[in-house]
Amino acid sequence: MASSASSIQQEMIGTWTLLDYRTSAKPPKFPLGPNAKGMLIFTPDGFMSAHIMEPGARLFEEHGLHSGTDPELADAMRHSVAYSGRYQISTANGKPSSGLLKTLVAVASIPNWVGSIQEREAKIVDGRLVLSPTVQVSEGRSV
Repeated sequence: MASSASSIQQEMIGTWTLLDYRTSAKPPKFPLGPNAKGMLIFTPDGFMSAHIMEPGARLFEEHGLHSGTDPELADAMRHSVAYSGRYQISTANGKPSSGLLKTLVAVASIPNWVGSIQEREAKIVDGRLVLSPTVQVSEGRSV
């Protein structure tokens, strides 16, 4: 998924901290709560990594990496989403601060995403990166 570097791609390189994670529905919904936390990393060589979580997942009784019980693991999954892969961004309409972000997902907390291409509309507004889905999904269905 190689492409020539666009203005927005150059601006996106680095680490971004999540400020807001909501749907575009009216009124908006907050899939991971109103206080979701997250990090998004774009590297110059074309890789990205996104991690978003809702604070408040119950702590595991044991501290080992793979020691959570089934209920603990299910609760942790309900409180987070993560994926990573190679990305490219294409600009359209001559707008250097916006474009279509496509990520070929290599690893993900949602197994169905592995091998898929996740698309987001991307734009830089007042120094903030704004990502929006190109397809709205509600309860597992495109709308």
